[in-house]
Amino acid sequence: MPNPEIVERSTAALPVKLEGSSTNPERSAATKAKLIAATIESLHRYGYAATTTILVAKNANVSRGAMLHHYPNKVALILACMKETYEAEMAYYRQELSPISDPVERILRLMDAVWDCFKSPAGVARTEIWMATRSDADLADQLVPLYRSEFERSKRGMLRLMKEAGIADEVFTYDFLTFSVATFRGLAMS
Repeated sequence: MPNPEIVERSTAALPVKLEGSSTNPERSAATKAKLIAATIESLHRYGYAATTTILVAKNANVSRGAMLHHYPNKVALILACMKETYEAEMAYYRQELSPISDPVERILRLMDAVWDCFKSPAGVARTEIWMATRSDADLADQLVPLYRSEFERSKRGMLRLMKEAGIADEVFTYDFLTFSVATFRGLAMS
């Protein structure tokens, strides 16, 4: 059974408290991490429509000017959130799968790990963002290329895992990945 603390840590933003003096890049990274964490929380709690840059800046305890410096509008903030949560999920999958030597067991554990991520606050946030593309054309225009890139990366990883397990059929692997993601997204929504 996965450790919920690890799931939460792997799908949330990086730690934001910096001790002692810090460089400008460190302060910038800390501010961005606070904004991403507040975005995830807002999307999870209130949904896409209610998540505004003003609310995110307030909840991150960051000035509006600082937020606009890093993310000039809501779409830029949401895209950054998608990128960060995807990278956190990939790190979580690597952490969960690397100790498992049996390729079939790795695939089975991956399905559990994917579900862990979909039902986490960050997973709910990502689903909220996807649902918002139906009514926000600007978001959809910018998110679709990012999603295609993420999906291609996921597909390459899944192809590698399936080949290690003796399944070399790329069409089957693509269909399996597509079906799994759609199923988990639907289950997370329900």
